[in-house]
Amino acid sequence: MSQYKKEMLDEYIREAFAEKMTENLPPLTSTEAWERLQKTKNSKPRKHFGKSLLVVAALLLLLVVVWSPEKGTAFGRFVSMYHVVQGSVVQLVGQIGIEAPPKTKDTPKSADSKQGSEEEYQIIGGSEQIIEQVSLEEAQNLSDFSVEIPEFIPKGFDLDEVTIIRNDKGQVEEVFIHYNKGEQGFILSEMKVKDTFGFGAIIEQEGINVEEMLINGDRANLVEFDDDVRQLIWMTQTHYFSIEGNISEKQVIEIAKSM
Repeated sequence: MSQYKKEMLDEYIREAFAEKMTENLPPLTSTEAWERLQKTKNSKPRKHFGKSLLVVAALLLLLVVVWSPEKGTAFGRFVSMYHVVQGSVVQLVGQIGIEAPPKTKDTPKSADSKQGSEEEYQIIGGSEQIIEQVSLEEAQNLSDFSVEIPEFIPKGFDLDEVTIIRNDKGQVEEVFIHYNKGEQGFILSEMKVKDTFGFGAIIEQEGINVEEMLINGDRANLVEFDDDVRQLIWMTQTHYFSIEGNISEKQVIEIAKSM
């Protein structure tokens, strides 16, 4: 296994599973959720690759904020992604939700809605997970969502490994596709998104640059770290995608746009 793999795969996945959060926590306001994320960030020092924006499965187990819309009639589906600079940190937020129809004076208020409340969030904890290495074909067959393969792969990069994460019911939750070229490499992670899905991450502003862009019409955030590592994150109506590795900005974007 290459040095890149040891740094990125071992720490990248195992560190994410080392810390799990209690399930069934009560709903939090957006402010409380960010405070909880800030405490999580400060409680554990990051390792070299551990400082990556969303540490693979930590998206589900560590840094996830799930958006809970008010109860109502479904109106339309939206995807939102943005980042906010606040003091010495950058907050990255992504949401997929269902819009309610426009309210009118005759629209009844939800019985359980809070007066003047913020949107409700809930930090979700992890259940028992299984990490398994499979072939690309097996990953496609085992997953109940379409595993997208980029048409563009930078010259000299070869498929190295495919890793899947199963939940305690045996269902595939996320797929990681690893490409290597000597000491260079990148990991493409894919996850099926449900009707309401969201994530939030807090990272130190020092030594990083965040750029918003569009990937095939979908909003994306490109995070560049000072150790020449880049991570591109974007969501579609059906998928969450992330590409992270020590490859150029042009290569990251070309890979994403070819999917």
